[in-house]
Amino acid sequence: MILVVGATAFFGRQAVETLAARGVAVRALTRNPDAAGLPAGVDVVKADLTEPESLDPALEGVTAVLLVLPFGMDAGALLERARGRKIVVLSSGAIEDDEAGQPDVIAAYHHDLERAVAEVTPQWTALRSCSRRSTRCRSATRWRTATWCGCRTRVRAAPRCTSLTWRRRRPRC
Repeated sequence: MILVVGATAFFGRQAVETLAARGVAVRALTRNPDAAGLPAGVDVVKADLTEPESLDPALEGVTAVLLVLPFGMDAGALLERARGRKIVVLSSGAIEDDEAGQPDVIAAYHHDLERAVAEVTPQWTALRSCSRRSTRCRSATRWRTATWCGCRTRVRAAPRCTSLTWRRRRPRC
């Protein structure tokens, strides 16, 4: 079973609906199950990341976790309880793989979140989302490899581009 944390957020809801439509056993974590409005067949559980004791029942029988967290949300208690499970985290395309620093507080938060996930499980993936609003880049995403703690994983990340005419020519990245 896959637990989706942030199941009522935009990307979380899309993940839950897609998984359910494909017949995958999915559990949605939400603070308000009555207002979730998720598809039939989805196991909706009430839990809150700020109340660690509520997380144990949500993780029962779960083999993988999808984290779709709002900026600034502390996932430490959840990660500690999800130790050893497969974890996929929706992250930021603005992250620099260089340890020296991040370009902004959002990238720094997601960088730290990815590091925290890597510390609790060897089976993790970061999906680095890149929107036009965050990067002013309209090119297609590309694959690149990130390495932390000896774990290499492929992550989706948009290249940094200065060109907005991506349909006519290859963007300058």
